[in-house]
Amino acid sequence: ATVPSIVDIMVSTAPNTYTVSGLADGIYYVRGYSDFNSDFKQDRRQEPSGAHGGIARPFDLYMTQGGSLTGINLKVCNRIPLAAGGSVTAAISSTGCEALDRGPGYYTRIYTFEVGYGAGKVPPGSQVTVYANNITMNDPYLYLVGPSGDVATRDYDSGGSMNPRIQYTVTAPGVYLIEPTSYASGMTGSLNVGFDVTGGFGGLISGTLGYSGAMTGASIVQIFETLDTYAWPVMTSSTTVSGLTIPFQISGLRDGLFYLKAFKDVNGNGTRDSFEPYGVYGGTTAVQFTVSGGVT
Repeated sequence: ATVPSIVDIMVSTAPNTYTVSGLADGIYYVRGYSDFNSDFKQDRRQEPSGAHGGIARPFDLYMTQGGSLTGINLKVCNRIPLAAGGSVTAAISSTGCEALDRGPGYYTRIYTFEVGYGAGKVPPGSQVTVYANNITMNDPYLYLVGPSGDVATRDYDSGGSMNPRIQYTVTAPGVYLIEPTSYASGMTGSLNVGFDVTGGFGGLISGTLGYSGAMTGASIVQIFETLDTYAWPVMTSSTTVSGLTIPFQISGLRDGLFYLKAFKDVNGNGTRDSFEPYGVYGGTTAVQFTVSGGVT
């Protein structure tokens, strides 16, 4: 989760040391990241990060009676975005990042995907299938970490041949972490890691309608599978907002190929009549667009 920090400390190189003094009694957490774009906030999808605790969830640190805590170390690990339907070869090495959600002596590489609406994101409510298949590392183990930093779920061998596979419905927006590791400690090697969107699709279409004429009435946006004259719309959105540009949004769209049409419903009958202003996405000729894996 995103919460304001109490103290920010910049270090120029790694490894390096840090010190924080003057803390009141209480519970604290330590997290670090590489600020690639110098905006003083972490891009959880791709900026390297680490915590004193799990991969994303820090341990509680208790400060009492003005005492001191030492050895509160953390390692910043790369985060590699994955696209739905894609996979990579993950080289798991003892010199890489520790799989802290598994425990000491386990290693990992961290991959990410984002749940939300927009290009490249997985819509909330989608079912994802995440896998880590053995190439040269036997007995893989797999964690899926949610946007809160807590482990959402884990698996050992549901994919068959002692390979893990996670099927999970993503409901909370934010960045999810894929944390592949091993069943036994000390193991290294290569894994094929990826994820697919396998159900619960909910694509979202949004944009603006432009109209500068004098006619009044609701603005109707319709999504079609074909351009046939008598085709019935798959989904429809209506707004009475007026102006030169009118925003619209349609959510819950399944996968497929579609066209977008709009008209001004001057007489309020819900059907486009020949005298009513009309337009299509694409200009003068309708252009088809694709929703795949809930991503538009």
